[in-house]
Amino acid sequence: MKAMIYSASWCAVCQSMVDYLKKQYPSVSVQFAPLDRVPPDAREKALAALRKLTWSDQLPVTLLDDTVILGADYKALVAILGPTGAPPPPGNSQHRHGIDEPGGE
Repeated sequence: MKAMIYSASWCAVCQSMVDYLKKQYPSVSVQFAPLDRVPPDAREKALAALRKLTWSDQLPVTLLDDTVILGADYKALVAILGPTGAPPPPGNSQHRHGIDEPGGE
């Protein structure tokens, strides 16, 4: 299974989700796409594709193969991937932000 997490480089909560996925689900290929660090044309293409999937400009967006998860929703990750030996860090589907909003959670 592949996981792609679209967010911003400054979001510690989103980076925590990446770290959790890598540590707790080593068989999942995890990629983090910090959209604030890609060239503007590629950023707009990615954001346009995410808008079609989510009808929103909010990040993070996690794609697990064909499944879309909005926010830092660990409950959804565990429901899809199965339980692990460690409880997930705090996070929920309400954790959302824009691309250029450091600290604006």
